[in-house]
Amino acid sequence: MRHRKCQIYQQLCCQKRSFLEAEVWKTVPWQNAAKAFEDRVMDIFVDLPGLAENVASPGNWESVSTKVKVLRAALRMWRWDWHIWYSSTVRSVHVPVPPSGGVNGPDEIRRTALEQMPSVQLKFDSLTQAVEILYYNVALLYLMQLEELASGGVRTPEPPFGNGELKTTQAATNKPE
Repeated sequence: MRHRKCQIYQQLCCQKRSFLEAEVWKTVPWQNAAKAFEDRVMDIFVDLPGLAENVASPGNWESVSTKVKVLRAALRMWRWDWHIWYSSTVRSVHVPVPPSGGVNGPDEIRRTALEQMPSVQLKFDSLTQAVEILYYNVALLYLMQLEELASGGVRTPEPPFGNGELKTTQAATNKPE
């Protein structure tokens, strides 16, 4: 199934749908074996490239919105099942931020602010569990971004010398009528 993930990653980069999103490719290979949580989240993940392709096509906002709702519900169900199965295998651990070296300036100010904030890390019993949650989080963020774009949000760069991140702004010209 490693090749399945490679195909999904490739299609995500191209934002083009894959044959793997067909239901037969989500069921037939597992007829004789139970799906792991990673396989189940990949069943959701495999629909993302095709959804991104739909967002890029004008006039598909309603179908994109419906598909986003379906996939978000599937992700919620997956996350709930994962929590029931693995709730005792992940814990929050408070980790102090190491003290700064006493350098003054803007970096020192940011560092001081970081030192005052509590730092929490999640500790998993296995790398597999951490990767499953990573896939879940990536899929959820990707869906949220597609939902924003489909509803008329446009990704535009900030002015020069900004913080280098992209901002989402509403563009009336991209909204469905």
